Amino acid sequence: MTRLLVSVRDAVEAQAVVAGGGDVVDVKEPAAGSLGRAPAAVWRSVLAAVAGAVPVSVALGELSEATSLPSLPAGVSWAKVGLAGEAERTDWPRRLERIAEQLRPVPLVVAAYADGRRAQAPSLEAILEFVIGANISTLLIDTWQKDERRLLDWLPLGEIAALQARLPAGTALALAGRLRLTDLPRLMPLQPELLAVRGLACSGSQRLAVVQARRVAVLQRRLARLRAAAPAMSLAGRRP
Repeated sequence: MTRLLVSVRDAVEAQAVVAGGGDVVDVKEPAAGSLGRAPAAVWRSVLAAVAGAVPVSVALGELSEATSLPSLPAGVSWAKVGLAGEAERTDWPRRLERIAEQLRPVPLVVAAYADGRRAQAPSLEAILEFVIGANISTLLIDTWQKDERRLLDWLPLGEIAALQARLPAGTALALAGRLRLTDLPRLMPLQPELLAVRGLACSGSQRLAVVQARRVAVLQRRLARLRAAAPAMSLAGRRP
């Protein structure tokens, strides 16, 4: 079943996600980029505020920023790393494997950018091959630059489905990237493990504004209706 992940920048926003019925709280600093890392103190305060009500993930930034990692506090469910700036380097797979080893038992989520050329990131194909070979638990497809262009402007639905179809059993797909309400009925037939948002949950749909419980509740109700309408659909041919 597709779950709703909402990114937050502090404990107050985390409480709003829980109050609105969100499935996962993700901690990041949106002003610092797509996967902007929040201070470790913010991780701890969010975990305390959520108090085990839902899983909590954390963004660690890009691989170049994640080489010196603070210890993850107990209770973190998984951690995300992006690959912006790694296109010209050949050692990113080895460095990413080291990060995965450092994080264990917390699973690593690898972020691939639909606008990877702007991000100077490795190709989606190269990242997919790494995820398959390294038994990564989740592949996140996101957008690196947060402007008016969203995920489906960069990557057509059929291409996402084709990528998903190649993921081995046990490897989940998460989708993000300036998603709009109109994107949800298009993406839900893929049955991704997670749909990840921030702007949609914020006042005025502005990602640097404040997450609101009522907007999270609206999103969750919309997803519930879509699940009920087509519980077995899968454009990628994958079973739920």
